[in-house]
Amino acid sequence: MSGFINSNRGDMEREHLLDGTGEDSEEDLKRTRVNAPTRSLNKEYIIYKERWYILGIFSALALLYLCNWNTWGPIQDTASEVLQWGPGQFALLANWGPISFLTSAFFFSWLLHAKGLRISVLISGGLLFIGCGIRCIPVSIAMMKWTMNIGHIFIGLSGPVLMAAVTSISATWFPTNERTTATALSATSPYLGLAASFVIGPAIVTEIHSPTTG
Repeated sequence: MSGFINSNRGDMEREHLLDGTGEDSEEDLKRTRVNAPTRSLNKEYIIYKERWYILGIFSALALLYLCNWNTWGPIQDTASEVLQWGPGQFALLANWGPISFLTSAFFFSWLLHAKGLRISVLISGGLLFIGCGIRCIPVSIAMMKWTMNIGHIFIGLSGPVLMAAVTSISATWFPTNERTTATALSATSPYLGLAASFVIGPAIVTEIHSPTTG
C-alpha cells in the first residue's frame, strides 16, 4: 500500500509542476486517502489445485485424532474383562484428550501465529503418530496402563491444531466462494472419526460375556 501511495504522490507532484503550484490541494489529499486503500483491497488470489489435497490430509488427521481418542469407550466391557481395568482407568484414558487440549491450547495458539499453519500441522501430525505408535508397543498387561496413558497424552496434544485450525486452512488455501464448503468438510471429519470408532472397535474386538452365577 505504501508503494501505491508513493506512486500517487509522484503523479500529483508532476501535475502540480505543470500547474505551477507546489502545494497539495484539499481535493488531492482526499483522493490519496480514499483511492489508496481501495486499490490495495482489490487483490488477486492464486488458486492451487492442491488445495483439496491439503484439505483432505488435514481432514484425515482430524478424523484419526477423534477415532483414536475414543478407542476404549466402545470396547470397555470386553477390555475390562481381559485387562482387569476398572471404570476409572477407562475414564482417565478418555479424559487425557480434554486435559491435554486445555494445557496446550495457548502454546499451539502461539505456534499457529508465530510459526504458521504448516509447522503447526506437521507437529500435530507427528504427535498423533507418536501417540498411536506408543500404544502399539507390545508390552505386558501390567505395562499397558503406562503405554496407553502416555499414548493418549500425545494424541490429546495433537487436538488443539487439528480441531481449531479448520478456518485457517480454508482462509489460507481457498477463495471466498469456497471457504464455507471447505470449512464444513473439514469441521465434520473429526466427528466422522468419532462415529467410526463405535463401528471399528466392536467389529475388531468381539464382546465377551461374563459367566452367570447361581
